[in-house]
Amino acid sequence: MAWGRKKASGRKEPRFGLADTLADLRLDPKDRIPAAGEDKPKKSAAKRKVEAEDEDNDPPPPRERKPRESQSRSGAKRRAKSRLSFTRLIYWGAVLGLWAAIAVVGVVVWAGAHLPPIQSLEIPKRPPTIEIVGLDA
Repeated sequence: MAWGRKKASGRKEPRFGLADTLADLRLDPKDRIPAAGEDKPKKSAAKRKVEAEDEDNDPPPPRERKPRESQSRSGAKRRAKSRLSFTRLIYWGAVLGLWAAIAVVGVVVWAGAHLPPIQSLEIPKRPPTIEIVGLDA
C-alpha cells in the first residue's frame, strides 16, 4: 500500500471559479515570516554574483562547513527507524487481528450450519439417578 502517493496521469481536469484563481498562487521565500534567529532576509543569488564580479573577478571564498554531529544524527535515524518499525508492527498487528476476527466468525457460522435441526432435538429417556426409599416408622 502506498500512502500519500498519487499516480501521475497526463489528464488534467478543467477548474472553474475560486479553484481556478488560486491554482497558480505560490509562496516565495521572501513571503514567509522569518524565524526567531533570522532578522535579516538572505541575499539573493543575483546580488551575490554582482558583488563577486565587482571584486576583480576573484572567486568567492569557499563556504565554511560545519562539522556533522554523527552521534545525534545517527541516534535520530535510529529512533526514526525504530518508530517506523513500531508503526509497522502496529499496522500488521491490526491486519492480523482483522483476519483473526474474520476466521472466528467463519468458524461460528460453520458450526451453526452443521447443527441438527431444532425439530429433531428431544430429551433422551433415562432412568432417574436417585431413588427415594420409603421410611418405615
